[in-house]
Amino acid sequence: MLAENLKRLRNNKGLSKRTVARDLGVHDSTYGKYELGHREPDLETTQKLANYFNVTVDELLGRVDERSSVQSESVLKAKERVMNILDKRNMTLDDLLVGIYPQYQLNDGFGTPELTYDDNDLTNIAEFLNIPYDYLAGLSDDEPPDESYPELVVPEILKGTLIAFDNGDTEGLTQSEVDAIASIVAALKRRKKPMNNDET
Repeated sequence: MLAENLKRLRNNKGLSKRTVARDLGVHDSTYGKYELGHREPDLETTQKLANYFNVTVDELLGRVDERSSVQSESVLKAKERVMNILDKRNMTLDDLLVGIYPQYQLNDGFGTPELTYDDNDLTNIAEFLNIPYDYLAGLSDDEPPDESYPELVVPEILKGTLIAFDNGDTEGLTQSEVDAIASIVAALKRRKKPMNNDET
């Protein structure tokens, strides 16, 4: 089941085996054996694969049983709606994770908080994106209007740090702090939100 799922997920993303292997940091032949079912990835690599393809480990391994099929359909619908909204707003999944998990820091695409799209996740996503929970949960098909896109507000305490960072001043910052601030600055620039001291 794992081998079939890896091949399907990779093809759905239009990626080559070599690209996935490179992104995961494994040899081409090693990843090829995963898809052929000739080799099983260890636990750490399995988690990396799940994060890479934005699925749960259970989904990747085919552990979802019939009793959860209805729930799986609602999760797939919620994922699809979230990704469509992010696409329309020119946002990435990283932008969303930074928004709903303030402690989140980029780590080469791995080690990210795993969204399960349960009630708690959907509530946080709906609040951050300023859209109705009912739409995300599939209880309503009324798409939110474009004007509901949220303003990205920068707290006063962060403005000076962000402006200094954007001007190349990283003195006194650890690498993890640089990575975290870089992700915020990138999100602000994608949203074309000016970083100046007149902002409220």
